[in-house]
Amino acid sequence: YEIRHDLFTVVPDERGGCPFLTEDKMCGIQRELGEEYLSIVCRVYPRGSFVMDGRAARYCGMSCWEAVNMICDAEDSMELVMKKERIDLIASRLEDKQAAAHPALKYRNMLFEFFYELISDKSRDVSDSVIMGAMAARPLSQAIEEGQIEKIPDMLEDFRGAFKKPENTRAIAEIKPNYVYRIGVCAKLVDIAVNPNVMKPMFNEDGSVAADRYFEAAAEFEACVSEKPWLFRNIALNMLFDCRMPFFYIDMTLYENYLYYAAVFAAVKMLGPAEVLECRTEGCNLHPEVALKCALSLASRKLFHDSGCADVMLNALKEYDCMTPAKIALLLK
Repeated sequence: YEIRHDLFTVVPDERGGCPFLTEDKMCGIQRELGEEYLSIVCRVYPRGSFVMDGRAARYCGMSCWEAVNMICDAEDSMELVMKKERIDLIASRLEDKQAAAHPALKYRNMLFEFFYELISDKSRDVSDSVIMGAMAARPLSQAIEEGQIEKIPDMLEDFRGAFKKPENTRAIAEIKPNYVYRIGVCAKLVDIAVNPNVMKPMFNEDGSVAADRYFEAAAEFEACVSEKPWLFRNIALNMLFDCRMPFFYIDMTLYENYLYYAAVFAAVKMLGPAEVLECRTEGCNLHPEVALKCALSLASRKLFHDSGCADVMLNALKEYDCMTPAKIALLLK
C-alpha cells in the first residue's frame, strides 16, 4: 500500500506537545520506523510557523545550532518580512476553533505585533522593554479574564503612548539592580532550563552569592560580544516566536504566558556570565559567545518543546514571590 503522509494529523497532548516524544525527548517515530515516516512538520525543522488572525508567522527555532548562529550573528536577522502567500486551510480552521473557545485570540495578531514592536525598539535596553511588556501584560490579562476583550485595542494604544514618555522610560532605566536577588532566582531558572551545574561557580562554598565573581564574568562576557549589541535583542525577539506570544499555552493566562517568556529571557541573560565561569572552572578554552550559543540551543529544546517546563518555571517564580512586574524588573536589571 502507498502511504500518504499528508492525510494524517498529529493531535498534540494536553499541553500542546508532540505525543510521539519519548521520555528523553527524542522522536519515537524516527527511532522505531525511520526518517521516511516523519511528518512534514518534522521534516522542515527547525522552521516553525503559527497562524494569527488569518496571517502565518514563520521563523526558525533556536534549538537548532545553525539557527542560533543566524539569529545572533546578523543584526537584521529578526526583522519581519511581509509576504502574500496562501495560508493552509487546516491551520486556519484550527485557529477558528480555538478562537471560538478563547475570544481573546481574536486579537492575537494585534497583541503579538505590540510585543514585537516593544521588544524591537532600539532606543532603549532590551531588558527595559521586556519589563515594559510585563507592565502591559498584567492589565491586559486582567481585562481578558473579566471578559472585557474589546478593550484590548484601546489599551494597546494607551500603552504605546505611555511607553514613549521620557519620564516613564527613565524610571525603568534607573531601577537599581539587586544582584543577590537576581543571581539567586536566576540560578533556579537556569537549573530548570539547562542543568544544575551551570550556576555552581556563581556561589561560594557556604551557598552565598559570589557577586564579585559574577561582575568579573559579566564584564568578560560583555567585552566578548561588544561588537554585537543586537545579540540579546535578537534572542528576545526570536523567543516571541518560539513562545508564540501571547498565547503559548492556551490554558494559561496572558500574564502567565508573558511571565514565562520574561523568566526564560532572564535565565538566558544569566547564561553568558555563567558559561564564562564554568569554562574557567573546567579549564575549557571555549569562546564565551560560542558557549552561550551551545547552552541556548540545548536549553531551547527543553524550554520550547517540553510541555511541562512552563509549569515548573512558574512554580519557581511563585516560590520566590516573583509574580509582579517589579520583581521581574529585579530579575532583568
